[in-house]
Amino acid sequence: MVEENHDNHESHGEHKNHSKKKSSINSKLKSNPWILSTLVFGILAVVLILTNFAAIGQVSKTRAADSVVDYVESVGGSRLEYSSVNDYGNNLYQIVIDSEGQEGYLYVTKDGKFAIPQVYPIVVQNTQKTTTTEIPKSDVPDVELYIWSYCPYGVTAQSPFADVAELLGDYANFKINLYYAGHGDFEVEQNKIQACMQELNINEYWEYSKAFVETIYPVCNGDVACDLEQSTALMNSLGINSGLVLECVDSMGESLLDADYASAGEAGVTGSPTLVVNGMKVSNVARTAEAFKDAVCSSFTDGNVPEACGETLSSDTTTNTGSAQC
Repeated sequence: MVEENHDNHESHGEHKNHSKKKSSINSKLKSNPWILSTLVFGILAVVLILTNFAAIGQVSKTRAADSVVDYVESVGGSRLEYSSVNDYGNNLYQIVIDSEGQEGYLYVTKDGKFAIPQVYPIVVQNTQKTTTTEIPKSDVPDVELYIWSYCPYGVTAQSPFADVAELLGDYANFKINLYYAGHGDFEVEQNKIQACMQELNINEYWEYSKAFVETIYPVCNGDVACDLEQSTALMNSLGINSGLVLECVDSMGESLLDADYASAGEAGVTGSPTLVVNGMKVSNVARTAEAFKDAVCSSFTDGNVPEACGETLSSDTTTNTGSAQC
């Protein structure tokens, strides 16, 4: 499917460089998280510090819930009754509160030290699936992600793409094309570093790619010296010969970026990120590892789909998602 681009940048040619009334009370809590404040928190702010709890490490569900109930009563709140206490993720207990026939929830950390009135998820499960019926098929697919290294939308696609490359790298050809630098010299430098690592067939490139998103992108955006220092340190920590990579940056970096730029033009790429499989831009694909995997696996010819395509990857995404591009 040919992609419809959104929020594209201006022409690149001039600048080549994320049983009880449960439903009733829960709906009220969503519209007003403090509906139980007279019973629970009084005039307290978002987090209660349970000063009567000095235990270190995880405590039992009952002990944690009793501490919340006792604390609320000690500061003048009504006596609470709870019907059950359940695990909520790795770090919280969910306490099911019964108040005047209505059911609500409180949360307490498993060390028993903090109570939280309501939990707001900030990582969402993206259920968008990839439309893959028109992707050309081949025995060994060519899979390319076109990005700018410091594009805030591109980096959200880079780690999921790397996960798929690590899973299916023995069956398809994966490449990240650092085809443009719209933010400045620091982005040109990072583009060259990653282009050279791929040119040199550095085995740890995909690990570097994900670590760059997590550790370098957030702190070096806009700073050439920081980008070089942190990139060198990261390469060394992964056992990559940073000297060899930087030698390539000086001798071949510009020509590699020119080649990526030309490739983007041939593919009709005008925004970061853009996924291209077997020469065709792919649209309606979520920027998650699972969605990218589905797109790639649909591009194998019959009889050549690897067993690894049956593995389920992460569907987690961030706020910089959707169709937005640099």
